[in-house]
Amino acid sequence: MNPATAGQEIWAAASRDTSTTVFSLDLALNLQRAVLQKSGKMFTDVWTSYKQQQNFYALLQNQVRFAGELKMGAGEVSAVTWNNMQVSAFPDILDADWYSLTLDDFQYVHGAYKSLVWASDLEGSSQGMVWNLNSTNFADAVFLAYNVGVNRRNTQAGATALTA
Repeated sequence: MNPATAGQEIWAAASRDTSTTVFSLDLALNLQRAVLQKSGKMFTDVWTSYKQQQNFYALLQNQVRFAGELKMGAGEVSAVTWNNMQVSAFPDILDADWYSLTLDDFQYVHGAYKSLVWASDLEGSSQGMVWNLNSTNFADAVFLAYNVGVNRRNTQAGATALTA
């Protein structure tokens, strides 16, 4: 589905900010508002890079503390939260990215095979688990072809050009 095609606008993300380069609390608030405005519900998870998690933590360290925010100690970047959601960082997310996600809307997408399958079964020789002669490895391979998609993109938002 292409959100740029007439009639398929529903498939557009609530917001994808590709111009903001410095992470700020206003950026996070704007992404949150965009999801709420488009979908009427709050996203469930914040995923980002370690760099942006650190930037978020640094912004919060300078903020005034309110009664419900006393748990945040110095240096514990993984303990900070946004709207009671843990800000999770992953090594595979680019340094420039911050995502507001609704994980319930993610779907497992697969073809005809829904479980592990031997490559030789697809090829037709059906060898299964056979040892290579004079070797310590198998002559076949097991794989599972799948992808991940979302059934409602307007419950997702992200910033993908952050440098600082």
